[in-house]
Amino acid sequence: MKASELFEAIKDDLSTISEYISLMKCIHETNSKDSATQSSILVEYDYAAYREIMNEACPNPDIVIESDRVEEFREALNRYFDEYAPGETDLRCYVTNISLYLVFIAKKPLHPPGIDVPDLKVIKGEDGHYYCSRKGKIFDGEPTLCRYCVCRPI
Repeated sequence: MKASELFEAIKDDLSTISEYISLMKCIHETNSKDSATQSSILVEYDYAAYREIMNEACPNPDIVIESDRVEEFREALNRYFDEYAPGETDLRCYVTNISLYLVFIAKKPLHPPGIDVPDLKVIKGEDGHYYCSRKGKIFDGEPTLCRYCVCRPI
């Protein structure tokens, strides 16, 4: 699959949840006054990715992405939402498509650089690479999306 095909599918999916996007915009505007909390940092990061998606025409270069890897990632996200947010279809659509964009097109971490919560710190190094305190740690049988993230271990 070409990056442009995935990108267009992401844009199409996001266009189906306009009410949810409006809610995210309102939360974004409210959070801009209180950007110190970890949840507001995450909302800002995801909403910035959403704006990138909607303002970009096509990824450049138009690389080939392994369709199997994209499907594995979608399935992992679906399992997560089935367990932690069943029935939240708009949230699922939003997070899934933002995550697909971050991992496969933008090559950015799933968590925002600068986030620093217990057992999770994401930074951008001076070398231009992203680093995460969770990357490379073993999660006993825990399904994790970390294996898809571009971060390197700290």
